Amino acid sequence: MTGRPIRPAALRAVVDVIGLVWVSTDERNTQRQHDALDPICLKVFEEKISGKLGVEEPGNSHWR
Repeated sequence: MTGRPIRPAALRAVVDVIGLVWVSTDERNTQRQHDALDPICLKVFEEKISGKLGVEEPGNSHWR
């Protein structure tokens, strides 16, 4: 047999999932995104930023 050995379930890595709920305006509803992410994520962040002015959000360039 080639390849890596299969690990028993007890030894498999545990992954924490972190979610991001994002809308482009304050008027947008985030509930559907929260409904999808909350059950599967350890932590969910929410961001409401308008791209109307075309200004780059500081610190968030890695999301694009």
